[in-house]
Amino acid sequence: MSKLWWVRTDKLQTVANADLHRLQQFMHRARYDANKVVYSSSLPGDVIYLLQQGQVTLFQETSGGARRKLTQLSQGDLFGSLGLVESGYKQGQVFTDSSAVMFVLRKKSFEQLMKFYPGTGARLVAFFVEQQVQHMQQRDIKIARYASQRLLRLLQHYLNNPAYQFNDQPVPFQINLRELADLLACRSDVVQICLNNLHAAGLITLDGKTVSWPLTSKAKSK
Repeated sequence: MSKLWWVRTDKLQTVANADLHRLQQFMHRARYDANKVVYSSSLPGDVIYLLQQGQVTLFQETSGGARRKLTQLSQGDLFGSLGLVESGYKQGQVFTDSSAVMFVLRKKSFEQLMKFYPGTGARLVAFFVEQQVQHMQQRDIKIARYASQRLLRLLQHYLNNPAYQFNDQPVPFQINLRELADLLACRSDVVQICLNNLHAAGLITLDGKTVSWPLTSKAKSK
């Protein structure tokens, strides 16, 4: 299943003009009415859209069937589902907020671009990949800010529970990133960011695969 991603115009302007010009040469111009579905992850991937006029909103369908707004794009912004870009949002959808005009690059045209201008194609793909990696890293950090508090409450429940103490000291919590990710409704790498943040703030002691409070008997003796 293809993933939805986007690049804003300020980032796109860092691409060489010659590469952007060649990209647009292989695109066709298309008009879209307001309140129409432009893209859905259920459709075949490898499509790129460059907004020339109008505005669109990007959504993600959650596991519960609800729609979550991702962002809103306007003139000069680019979005797509190029399969060579692994980062992105599953179950994505794009709707027009108003009538819009876009340049569209579909799979066959992209393959022609790669065939006739392999250097341009390689640079564009590398740029798109880099932008999405940066975007997803920033997103994970943002999510971790909220998930850290929930994770701390979960650890407090465990480490303050007398049933999990030995000689009046809490038994270290064994870390299972996948289980914690399920409990916090996020990814395992986000959980690791949360653990690192709590450790850096001095709220927990992170030691390999275990978590304990900073004021253990060992810490008090120092």
